[in-house]
Amino acid sequence: MRRRSNGEGSYLINKKKKLYEYYERYIDNDGVSKRKHIRAPSREQLDRKVAEWKQQLEDGNIQEDKRVTIAEWADRYLQIIKPTVKRKTYDHYVSIINTYIKPALGKIRLERLSTERVQLWINGLAEKTDLSPSTITTFRRLLIMMLNVGMQYRIITYNAAEYSKPPRLVRKETPVLTLEQIHKMLEIAAKEDFLDEGLLEPHQHEECDIFLHRVYFIALYLSVFCGTRKGETFGLRWSDYDPDNRLLMVRHSLTNHKECVLEETKTAHSERTILLPEAVCKLLDTWRVEQLAYHRKWAGYYKNPLDLILPNSRGGPVSYTNLQKRWWQRLKVAAELPEDFKWHNLRATHATLLAAQSIDLKTVSERLGHSSPAVTERYYLGQTGRQLQVAKVLDKIIEDINVVDADFVEIVKNE
Repeated sequence: MRRRSNGEGSYLINKKKKLYEYYERYIDNDGVSKRKHIRAPSREQLDRKVAEWKQQLEDGNIQEDKRVTIAEWADRYLQIIKPTVKRKTYDHYVSIINTYIKPALGKIRLERLSTERVQLWINGLAEKTDLSPSTITTFRRLLIMMLNVGMQYRIITYNAAEYSKPPRLVRKETPVLTLEQIHKMLEIAAKEDFLDEGLLEPHQHEECDIFLHRVYFIALYLSVFCGTRKGETFGLRWSDYDPDNRLLMVRHSLTNHKECVLEETKTAHSERTILLPEAVCKLLDTWRVEQLAYHRKWAGYYKNPLDLILPNSRGGPVSYTNLQKRWWQRLKVAAELPEDFKWHNLRATHATLLAAQSIDLKTVSERLGHSSPAVTERYYLGQTGRQLQVAKVLDKIIEDINVVDADFVEIVKNE
């Protein structure tokens, strides 16, 4: 092998492995001194790889060490995205990575991860666990995002997960309530009798309990007739309500993840203004008077620093856990609602009610705070909502058609 020139790097022959090797010290993009090691079965191939490397070094297009494992990169990825996502989202990513990605794929080097290996992981989750296809699809999507960032940081050159196939999704119809079910649910929710069902003696409700149950009822009412998300409903403040113009500004969302925090809405489109029905305005106006009276009576106990429309009995944010276990689940049983019906499905019910009255899809989408009408149609209206809208239009057409004097009617009568 020829003698190397000054600054050219070190060329060696590994006789045991029958490889030509090259070593060089370089400064990476962060100013850190690193060592580059290149191998090839022949000198010609080695020279070609070294030339490519030197060109990358000259262009500043230096790829990092590809020997990093998926587990190591996952930890780095979490640190990269932590400032850019909400705390709840970040904790959700940490849980998925530690529970499902690291145990199965963590020891594999990023450069050696293949689409086949990712597909086997996806198939294994579908076969050996009780995870739903949509949940597994979420895991796959997170892995794709991780590897995409790896490509942006020049650690890998392609995304092996991108070409994998997600499990087949079985689209379920979103459960919605009929008008009769809504009336029954609200009628039962307005009282406290259903909370005593199954008890030998009726529970003696304190004033704070009555206040909190009233908060739950108003939240339910708003969710049905305004289509707000749970976090948006309990994150409303009195400054968001304009009674003169019957407007409700959705500006914040209350999250109950680990701690109650009032934060930005889910997306930019979620921040919106809703025109309220008169009945909703009357309910809110009455509630404001009741809340002020409660505040004056329990001034030392009740504090509402966030000026929430729907606080708990102490004036702080409502606990979703208490709402779910102590009120909503019991109401579902008392009102005989479908077992799979969730609070969030009240948004789908709101959308379906509007669609049944032939309200255009764009208006429904804006009211719900969706990014596009396609989202509303896909996840909230579905087949039921579209058919209701069609049936409503057909009803109007049929009303204008007089069939009393038609010949076939006479024939039926004669028979």
